[in-house]
Amino acid sequence: MHLLNGQAKAMVVTDSRKAAVRYKQEFDKYMAKMGYQDFKALVAYSGNITDPEYGIQDADEGDINGGSPKLKDDLIKEVFHTDEYKVLLVANKFQVGFDEPLLCGMYVDKRLDGVMSVQTLSRLNRIFPGKTKTFVLDFRNKAEDILAAFEPYYRTASLSGLTDRNLTHQLREKLDNAHVYLWEEVEAFAKLYFSTRNDQAFQAHLKQAHERFKDLVKEEQDLFRRDAASYVSAYDFLSQIVDYDDPEMEKLHAFLKMLLPRLRGQDADPVLIDGAVRLAGYKLVNKREHALDLEKGESRTLDPMSSGGGQAWEDPRQKLSEIIKKIHSLFTGKYTDAEIAGWFTAVTGNVVADERIQVQAKANPTAAQFANGDYKTVLAEAVIKALSSHHAMSEQMLQNPKVFEEVAEVLLTDVYEQARTASQAAQ
Repeated sequence: MHLLNGQAKAMVVTDSRKAAVRYKQEFDKYMAKMGYQDFKALVAYSGNITDPEYGIQDADEGDINGGSPKLKDDLIKEVFHTDEYKVLLVANKFQVGFDEPLLCGMYVDKRLDGVMSVQTLSRLNRIFPGKTKTFVLDFRNKAEDILAAFEPYYRTASLSGLTDRNLTHQLREKLDNAHVYLWEEVEAFAKLYFSTRNDQAFQAHLKQAHERFKDLVKEEQDLFRRDAASYVSAYDFLSQIVDYDDPEMEKLHAFLKMLLPRLRGQDADPVLIDGAVRLAGYKLVNKREHALDLEKGESRTLDPMSSGGGQAWEDPRQKLSEIIKKIHSLFTGKYTDAEIAGWFTAVTGNVVADERIQVQAKANPTAAQFANGDYKTVLAEAVIKALSSHHAMSEQMLQNPKVFEEVAEVLLTDVYEQARTASQAAQ
């Protein structure tokens, strides 16, 4: 905290909401024990947490942080910039897209893979007068994996062409002409979706569009589904750099984002189940300092967005981002890309670490053959383990066979390749 004349701040990246809350509790206890009073810590996470071991019952981030008004959501960003707070403990929330120029240190207690490594550690790259160095202490990831994730983007990221800012308008025209939804349905949906209500009442306004979609022939269904997904992706990206000043585009974006899981055959009302897995403890190993050489990395030309179809990813690090998008489309509910990525990382990490999976991946020459073994059994076990940290997404997968099968298919190749690599490294 001595950097920037004592203004420097740090982020602690945890692997679950419960872990983030426990870090906060222990941090406060230690500060009180040592008599430190010059700064405080904040915790950031979505939803509510119950942790009987720590005496916490249905608490959101505002309940844990305290304050009047309670420190939650965007208010966390505001107060973290003040001198009173120096440490931010996060669980997916603020792990990507968070801008704090005073952030100089990061402590990582979570597995990071591919593009998530780049997005997370890049929270440190915001400039500030006098900011010449940053610090990362990583307890969970291998230095060579972090290096591999950063290499493609180190020198430069250039585009082979320009993305048309009118792409969203072009896609909307195509979607409107498909007559799957009525605009009054979009308006009614948006009124509930953007309200302060904390429920899923907006789902009722998706049903008619879903019924019209089912009346289309297969080719029309495929086209509408692709165009809807393209609109969501294009608006996510372009709205960050283009001021459309058009509330209707934002409403349609939210409507289609919630509609897409239904178009993949997902049940919109999964049955809730009880159960969670408690983390008993963990061990920190391999405390070393690494010098990562990025000069060997190769820059790659990036293709702009277009209204056409997609193409296969040749680079596995780029493919990871596409996998996360596919998983995102399968779940019903309001989830950030970071929350989906956190769930994906937790589940695949547990699957790949299983000895059965590594043995079978090594023994089978193709992913299809590998899938006939214990893959789905181990995947289900990994999803159950993820209930404590990613309850809503995990329960949807466990309660809906269609969702389970589709997610299993999306993850298959990545799990197979990671497991084969892990089995070779263990030799």
